[in-house]
Amino acid sequence: MSKRQQIVDAIETRMKTILTTGGYATNAGRNVFDWRITPIPETELPAICIYDGDCAIDYEETPVGLQGHFLIVDLVSDAKGSAARADVRKINADVVKAIGTDLTWGGLAVDTDLISHGLNMEQGDKPIGAGIVRIKIYYRTPLWEL
Repeated sequence: MSKRQQIVDAIETRMKTILTTGGYATNAGRNVFDWRITPIPETELPAICIYDGDCAIDYEETPVGLQGHFLIVDLVSDAKGSAARADVRKINADVVKAIGTDLTWGGLAVDTDLISHGLNMEQGDKPIGAGIVRIKIYYRTPLWEL
């Protein structure tokens, strides 16, 4: 299994700890998905979706025989209802708090940086809110491995 996959698995496991019983403000950890592309039913909200995207390679700042990877990951949350805006803000805060518990993802990565966070709202008969937390994870592998 690639180190990238191990990191995504670690992110999913960490996001599943976001529960009020664990000291978080929401229970968004009950519904965590890796690359969910279909609409999430209201019964599965709030939810967090993990999308690992582009990964730049760094050869200059890494030891000989290794390559560095800068993996961009978007953690997208969804909430619905009249309190969706506030709920999404709480989920974003919970996601950032969870990330901050171990920036190396159990030793798989060198470091993690918070790039941005934000939210969007769609109005209608039931407002829908979407939050996004974007992070950059730096990790190393032997040459020609992901």
